[in-house]
Amino acid sequence: MSDPNREFSGLKPVDPVESYNSRDAKVLSTLVELEKLKMLREDVGACYAREQVNHFANCKEQAKAYIEMMHALRFGKKLPGVGL
Repeated sequence: MSDPNREFSGLKPVDPVESYNSRDAKVLSTLVELEKLKMLREDVGACYAREQVNHFANCKEQAKAYIEMMHALRFGKKLPGVGL
């Protein structure tokens, strides 16, 4: 059996409704961030297609923003030295 005193997201599961609402809010915010990341990836792809040979210079800021957001979602923090 599971230990009733274990913690989930910093909350003790004394109140199952509060625990469920906390988990639900975290999942929804993660899904919103993932959709933002997908939109940013599409922007980078469109920029690469539009600029073709000059994409290194002209799409640099969009690519940095994509890498920074992807790293923040995966590791939960910002990359040092990569900022806009």
